[in-house]
Amino acid sequence: MNLGNQSVAQTNIETKEVKVTAQAPIGEEKGDTTEFNSKSMKTQPNATAEDLLKKVPGVQVDNSGNVQAQGEQVKKMLVDGKPFFGDDPTMTMRNLPADIVDKVQIYDQASDQAQFTGFDDGQSQKTINFITKAMKRHGEFGKFSGGYGDQGKYIASANMNFFNDAQRISLLGLTNNINQQNFSIMDILDVLGNSNGRGGQFFRMIANRAGGSGGPTIRMGPPPGGAPSGGGGPFGAISNYMVGQQDGLSTTHAFGANYSDSWSDAIDVSGSYFFNYTNNVNQQDVARDYLTNSDSTQNYIQNNSLASKNINHRFNMRLNWQIDSSNSVLLVPSLTAQANNAGSDYISQNLLNQTQVLNSTNSNYGSNYSGLNFANELLLRHRFSTPGRTISLAFTTNYNDKTGAGSQYAINQIFQQNTVMYDSLNQQTATPNSGYGLSGNLVYTEPISDDQQLLANYNLSYNKNNSDKRTWNYNYTVLSYDLLDSLLSNVFADDYLTQKGGVGYMYRNDDMNLSTIINYQRAQLQNNQDFPESYNLNHVFENVLPSLRFRYKFTRRMNINLTYRTSTNMPTVTQ
Repeated sequence: MNLGNQSVAQTNIETKEVKVTAQAPIGEEKGDTTEFNSKSMKTQPNATAEDLLKKVPGVQVDNSGNVQAQGEQVKKMLVDGKPFFGDDPTMTMRNLPADIVDKVQIYDQASDQAQFTGFDDGQSQKTINFITKAMKRHGEFGKFSGGYGDQGKYIASANMNFFNDAQRISLLGLTNNINQQNFSIMDILDVLGNSNGRGGQFFRMIANRAGGSGGPTIRMGPPPGGAPSGGGGPFGAISNYMVGQQDGLSTTHAFGANYSDSWSDAIDVSGSYFFNYTNNVNQQDVARDYLTNSDSTQNYIQNNSLASKNINHRFNMRLNWQIDSSNSVLLVPSLTAQANNAGSDYISQNLLNQTQVLNSTNSNYGSNYSGLNFANELLLRHRFSTPGRTISLAFTTNYNDKTGAGSQYAINQIFQQNTVMYDSLNQQTATPNSGYGLSGNLVYTEPISDDQQLLANYNLSYNKNNSDKRTWNYNYTVLSYDLLDSLLSNVFADDYLTQKGGVGYMYRNDDMNLSTIINYQRAQLQNNQDFPESYNLNHVFENVLPSLRFRYKFTRRMNINLTYRTSTNMPTVTQ
């Protein structure tokens, strides 16, 4: 049906702004980096970066502040690519407001030397980088909260941030007695003195043996392998990296300051200071009944009171000086000072029919240790006019010193018919440890094409440690600790010299990245024991240490990573 041409009246329409909104993608792959948009993850007002991380796919955060990303432990957290309160991930995520975060990046950060050369040396660490919103990089913002409740419970926390582009100053403080902490306890110095991290098993072992044996067999004294080393007791050394919350009730006072700035176009600097004091009390009571086939019952009761005070000062600094387009210097010093005071009282009994005492244990332990740890890295870098041709030299130094003593008293009573057997332990232990290390690493890279590169490296390192552990038993005749226990005393020193050199090859294009290094290492271990008997050991270890890193990108959303690494570790002086 043909209606012909129709005339339509014309009307002027005033156009206005048009706004188009869409849901931001949750995340995307950008080379070796997985990047997530904070806009896609809703958080409550006043949330922290920790609350945001709990919503990021592939990231797990436990109650102690330990973070895993893509199945690996996160060792570093950065803010706009710069350190925030050193290398403590918990400090960063619990003191950075979630509303200033624009993107969350997850990647394997290579070492400073590898970042410069562009050649993956296999020394990467799983890292999370918070990219802040551009509008939040200028101004002042912060948060204060506090509360007081029943039984004298309290908490107060505050943080203040002064951001002016590259210059950033952050201050934080926390005080409470309700087990809250915005940091990870860093036992870098091992002032608690037990390298295997099982010192706490000493007292639990006594309880389990006494309660579960059904008889009078109780083992008193040190666990297998020697006495608790320099303060094992109930507070044996925790991880040499980070640990989370302690059991019991903790009072915490903490203060921190972080600073980063660009002093000029050539110099970037960042640094932080953090102080924390924790007072932990842990009261444990156990009542256990054992049902047997006979008419009699066996009962076990235990009371264990633990207390620990820890004071920690941490300093960190990072200075990067770009001398010119070809030369640069990186300086990274750190200092930690720590003091720990710990003690415990332990009482247990095995009873028959709730009245007849079969055996009992009464023991207490105390220790007072302090330590100092200093580390420094100096990296000199030179880039030649030929792209990909570089040479770099890294010097690293470290020094540690630990002093203090511990005391241990225990008495066992074993009741058999009309007789009582006694077994007692009364001793003091001093375990000063000290040591230092020096290392140099030279790396040269040479391009062979636009997408291929060769590497040659040489590393020389030397470590020396000393331990003078003395254990004295109590002399009841002269009322003094003057009986040296040779079985639990040891004067020991070790030297460890390593030389390592090798070559590497790397191929890289838009879809594939392959890097492989093969090193030959010669390590010489020299041990000298002066007490309780003279003993010398000199041994050479030779190893071939290959490493390989392969990455292939099928699409923007699908890729595969394969990593193979080999390394050796020197035994500690306590081992």
